[in-house]
Amino acid sequence: MPSNATATPFELERGSASEFLSVTTPPPASVWKPHEEDDASANRPKRWLRLLNEYRVAEFGATLVMFLVAKSFTLMAVNDRPIPRIEIRLNSTTTVYARDPTVDEKKLYEQVPMWSLIVFGLGIPILTNLLLNFVLPKIRDVRVIPHDVRDFLLSLAQGVTMSTLLTQFTKHVTGRFRPSFYDMCGWDYDAVWDGVTNLCTDAAGEKEGRKSFPSGHASFAWVTMLLLTLYLLGRSRLNCSRRSESAVRGGTKALKLFLCFVPCLAASWVAITRSIDNWHHYSDILAGSIIGAISACLAYSYNYGSIFCWKYAGLPCEAIHEKIKKHSSDTTTVPADSTEVRPSPKKWHKLFHEYRVIEYAFAIVLYIIARRLGKWVKMHRRAFPRIEMRLNSTTSIWGRDPAMDQEKLSEQVPMYMLIIVSLAIAIVVNLSINYVFPRLVKVRDIEHDFRDFLLSLDQAITLSTFLVNFMKNMTGRFRPCFYDMCGWNYDVVWDGTTDLCSDSDGDDEGRKSFPSGHSSFAWSVMGVLTVSYWDSVELLTVCLILFFFCKALPSRACKTH
Repeated sequence: MPSNATATPFELERGSASEFLSVTTPPPASVWKPHEEDDASANRPKRWLRLLNEYRVAEFGATLVMFLVAKSFTLMAVNDRPIPRIEIRLNSTTTVYARDPTVDEKKLYEQVPMWSLIVFGLGIPILTNLLLNFVLPKIRDVRVIPHDVRDFLLSLAQGVTMSTLLTQFTKHVTGRFRPSFYDMCGWDYDAVWDGVTNLCTDAAGEKEGRKSFPSGHASFAWVTMLLLTLYLLGRSRLNCSRRSESAVRGGTKALKLFLCFVPCLAASWVAITRSIDNWHHYSDILAGSIIGAISACLAYSYNYGSIFCWKYAGLPCEAIHEKIKKHSSDTTTVPADSTEVRPSPKKWHKLFHEYRVIEYAFAIVLYIIARRLGKWVKMHRRAFPRIEMRLNSTTSIWGRDPAMDQEKLSEQVPMYMLIIVSLAIAIVVNLSINYVFPRLVKVRDIEHDFRDFLLSLDQAITLSTFLVNFMKNMTGRFRPCFYDMCGWNYDVVWDGTTDLCSDSDGDDEGRKSFPSGHSSFAWSVMGVLTVSYWDSVELLTVCLILFFFCKALPSRACKTH
């Protein structure tokens, strides 16, 4: 049979069937589906899912739920601890009871009510964010960050929620008395107290008077203002590669550093007013400030890149991940800051740039201003704390508060010695690492390390001094040895009102207990030293810090709470 006997007409037309190979047809699939790479919309989520993801609705919702849980703690019963009292035994059979002077202050009008704190505490950060994202780009060339408003609002909501959750829970569990508890609860001052009977006449005021620890105002102010500070530091990118390109640019960066610190000053003022208004003790303010600061750091770190990384500072985490993904698939490198040829600067310009003179000068000027705050800010003259002992319905006697009736002792670490020793330790360690260690062991050789270390010390001391001196005069808290410092006239029978101080300078100095200047100075210097050289000399630095603080801090026991 010829080879083309079974050929098809198409094969005959082609001329030869032997040139075609048999093809095996695969069995038909039950359901045909396109490959994912052939169909771009195969895995595309629905529009409402994309909107939920784009606006992070689930995270906002979870934050809202946690905030409602935090507010529900206000429905908890406040810890009903016994009312504090002072027992005075006159003889073997007679005992009189007095009110605790730490909670016997006068209830004053709130300088910062809660509604104004919420309005300004949220309004200022949100307004600043909107200005940076929608107004400033029309005026000058700045970074435009996608979804920055969304991520900032989420950070703000998460920070406020975390601080509220911890603050409200702790308030009701502790039930600590406010400084103005007796006045707040409507105490019956005319009755002779037996030390047991509850003489409060206002149930709502009594409940509010047991919510002193921690301070809700301080936690809210610090979480919003510190979050704004971190956000401004991230947007400013102060550690950019060109910050010391010129003397003027370095000075501008130093100015921005201190301007970013201004919201923290506002938070400190809000916290201070709670003590001035007799609504919180100092430990309440400190605890609330710590809660707010930690909440702000956690919320910012959850949504934004580190402020210490120039490449990712101020960028939301989503933008950072997209940037990393883009760079991993793109072999192009980040262009240099500038390729243009600049004229050679003058010699004095180079010296200013090399030694960062403008930044040093700016920090020194601010330090002088910080030191002068003690003269410029008016001292808060709070009333003397007192102990009232009611002997009967018509007779009362008054005593001094034992919390500030300690003997004034000589300082183990005077301020001049603290400054000399702490700076000497920090500078000697830096010089040893840069000029002695390289001759003994193999260590990193860091260019201009001594210059930058001194500038860091200067800036840290300036920031701490600025905040400490501002708070000292605003609070006017009495030192533990106030009566001895002010030259109190112990021979006169006190009526509970008359000022028996005979030394006006000692009176002013005795009202500067909070916060401790010695502690802040020591921590600012030793903290910079620890952070700077943790990788290389961590053991030496930690030993120095422990030794120094064990010597410095207890020495202030006679002058600072």
